[in-house]
Amino acid sequence: WREIGNGTFTSSPAAACSGDGQRLYVCARGTDDRCWMAASDDGGTSWRYAWAAIGAGVFRSAPAVAASADGRNVLVAGRGMDDRLWLARSRDAAASWELAWSAVGTGVFNSSPALCLSADGSRCFLFARGMD
Repeated sequence: WREIGNGTFTSSPAAACSGDGQRLYVCARGTDDRCWMAASDDGGTSWRYAWAAIGAGVFRSAPAVAASADGRNVLVAGRGMDDRLWLARSRDAAASWELAWSAVGTGVFNSSPALCLSADGSRCFLFARGMD
């Protein structure tokens, strides 16, 4: 066990990796309610960065993260302060975020999201428990 950089978090972490296990992504909600990420390109031996905020969105739940098989496509989801689900997307292995954050649909939820991504990164599946 070893620490990934310095950070203080208010949620459980979420993690995803590429099919070969080399690209690793870890997210958690910080004390400022923003979503923070750490990224590794060598299976966690070293960290390209630990920790960087993804956009300016604030959240009330733990995040979910998913990666494509090659690890280049990365999606992160969280339940916002408005109880809607919000999504961030990177297509360059979390070096930059082309989308951070966009609301998904109009539903409201009372759980943290679960997220998965197809191997080629073209399809995303996002789940959460509705208010009903």
